[in-house]
Amino acid sequence: MKIFYIPYMRVLSRKHSAELLLFILGCAVFLPSLKYGISYLWDDGFYIAYRDLSFSWEKITGLWNDKVLGLWTPLATLSYMIDHAVWGKDYPMYHLSAILIHGITGVLFFRILRYFRIRKAIAWCAALLWMIHPCRVESVVWLAERKDVLSLLIAMISFSVFLHEYRKKHFPWKSLLLYLLALTAKPSVIGLPIVAGAYVFYRSGKRIPWKSLLTVAVLCAAGLYLFHQRMGLPMDFYPFPHLLVVLLHNIFFYTVSAVIPVQPDFCYPLADTASMLQLLPGVLILLAATGIMARFSGIAGLRFCRFVVCFGAAWAAFFAPISSLFIFNPTDYADRYTYGCSLVVIAFFAYLLHGLLKKAPEYRRIASGIFAMLLVFSLYRTIEYLPCWNNEQERVRRSFERYEFPNLKTCIYQGEFCITDRKTEGCLETAYSLFHTVEEKHFYRPIKNWQDSFRLHGEFFQLAGLIYSAKVRDATECMERIYKITKNGLMIYESPRYLPYIKQLYFEFLRQKKASPEEFLKFFRWCKVSVLHRDIVDDMIEGYHALLQNDYTKALSIWKAYLEQIPGDAQVRSSYEALQRLRQERPEMFQKKKE
Repeated sequence: MKIFYIPYMRVLSRKHSAELLLFILGCAVFLPSLKYGISYLWDDGFYIAYRDLSFSWEKITGLWNDKVLGLWTPLATLSYMIDHAVWGKDYPMYHLSAILIHGITGVLFFRILRYFRIRKAIAWCAALLWMIHPCRVESVVWLAERKDVLSLLIAMISFSVFLHEYRKKHFPWKSLLLYLLALTAKPSVIGLPIVAGAYVFYRSGKRIPWKSLLTVAVLCAAGLYLFHQRMGLPMDFYPFPHLLVVLLHNIFFYTVSAVIPVQPDFCYPLADTASMLQLLPGVLILLAATGIMARFSGIAGLRFCRFVVCFGAAWAAFFAPISSLFIFNPTDYADRYTYGCSLVVIAFFAYLLHGLLKKAPEYRRIASGIFAMLLVFSLYRTIEYLPCWNNEQERVRRSFERYEFPNLKTCIYQGEFCITDRKTEGCLETAYSLFHTVEEKHFYRPIKNWQDSFRLHGEFFQLAGLIYSAKVRDATECMERIYKITKNGLMIYESPRYLPYIKQLYFEFLRQKKASPEEFLKFFRWCKVSVLHRDIVDDMIEGYHALLQNDYTKALSIWKAYLEQIPGDAQVRSSYEALQRLRQERPEMFQKKKE
């Protein structure tokens, strides 16, 4: 049986009707996302909206050094540049590329299962289950995660070419080059040579293929070298007791969620013992299913051990980079991280089911019924979850209200929406949730002053809520706490996009309560040390600072530039016009700054 090999693909022929139908069904589920815009939460802005993606020779040659948020993903950036050349800033159409890539990957998965001699109906249903599973939504619909679908597609092509080269007993030069190319899309497929080694070991029988395993080791070494040279991410590990909890939780999560469509979410809380125990029933169900199918399929003894070890090694190859054993962000696990792991789990059960129906065909109806229910339930979950990606606020609210201790990034986004919508109770509730989560949960993170950082976010949300509710004294005390926390600078994780709102809000608060010049000066000094990304609000405040220091010329210059961008700000325009009249009446005051 020939494996799917891109140069000889003829999808329009009757011979490939199964692949064509699979591709159409798998892509059709995600077609509603063509109406969705760009998601500015998290990474879409950094990968797409805030970058110049136009083609030029300098940009293409500079892709080798391209890093976004610490990740080296030049191939993903190139794919965005192609989208930009085709669609411009019509961001909804960018989703089409991810959908098509996902569809091709599903077809490749089907062909690989057929290469392993799994019967056609089982292989087709297994590939469809993987394609329409709700955990695929995050990888396919989230534009910033183009790197997921692109890296896995190239990794699957690399593995397909490897199978062809292994059968022909050729050295895997082509698969090596494709593997290195996949790493340029996202380094999460760095363990692909281990998958190839597991296949070689399983096919070798009792003889250990040292030469082939040595080749696999060379591939791994090449990938690790490229990863080390281009990434440079800090690998800070959890302390041992919590490390074990996170490891077991993520093993359970990435195994269970690959088959059973648990409730998907945009941003899960951090892993702990309670969430790990919630996954235990699903783990027991899968273990029971494995034991039953292995017994009736005739896979037992040493053969079963070899079977489990090889599939376990392949799964571990995809699991290791996303296991959260080392820390680089405030998310221990996510649906998008199941993209590669789930392939191995579904292939594992498809192989067992194939053996079961081969030995005991009388169980065909039962197996078909279970598989059909699983497909229908997965499709229902996906269709239900998909619209959340067209509404950022609803997606965040869903994650925030679902858990007693929500993920801290979810709290930040929820608070940001509450500030911009001027929701008093929402701001105070988000602040309480941040304080409560930081106090009750243990966070093991390498970032300095991690807990103070999230407490600072909570203080900002509390300040907004207190100002909205006109509690002058409490708001002043809250700002004093912010001054104290930030006395050595604004050390804060996740640069707050809402910070300009806070500055403008507190500045208006000072004006309304007719604060003393000392209070204004203290606030202006704080604004200067708290600039993370220069904003137009900082220019407006700097103009008032110059005015308070009698530097009228500087104030006029700053406000003139500010009003060119924000012409509708009546208060600044009034102050600007008053200064212009003063310059006409007393020009000597504008010749030099008054001491």
